[in-house]
Amino acid sequence: MKKENTLSKVNLSIAYRLFYPQVPLLVCAKFEDKIAAMPANSCMPISTDPPMVALSISCNTRTNSIVSRSRRFSINWINYDEKKLQRAIIELGSGLISKKRAPDKLRAVGVEYRLREGIPVVEESEAFELCKVERKSRHGDHDLFVATVLEARGSFDFEKYWKFRSYKPVLYLGSNRKKIEQLRSF
Repeated sequence: MKKENTLSKVNLSIAYRLFYPQVPLLVCAKFEDKIAAMPANSCMPISTDPPMVALSISCNTRTNSIVSRSRRFSINWINYDEKKLQRAIIELGSGLISKKRAPDKLRAVGVEYRLREGIPVVEESEAFELCKVERKSRHGDHDLFVATVLEARGSFDFEKYWKFRSYKPVLYLGSNRKKIEQLRSF
């Protein structure tokens, strides 16, 4: 470890940025005729038996409302080479689609999807998980959703672990850069 005096103090209001870069996952949900979608980098596995994930979503988002009502969502892994999906992640993350109140956020950004068990799944995703919410709890300005994984599917590039032969994960570098520069691959 570096000596403490060689490390600069980080303002706590931006300490979360120390976690960047992150692989943003596209979270999708449906309630009645509304389709919600947003990139999320606050998602992680929390149990293998049973398989469970935790997802953090800002309290004041439409996606939070739809996930809360439907109690189901999908997590989609996006390949960096899918340029249309790269643009969709940027557009969905910008908040402009939410401000337009589009009833179907995926269609509004030109993303093709299908419903699996009533949950939207991105057609061109490298992998996806279908999840059922078990618990929701408030933590500051975000809600934490704890969910059971109902189904998981991955491309041929996933064999117990990612091989990275064809899958190039998108990397989110933080929102303090030009929108087009937010996404990278490794």
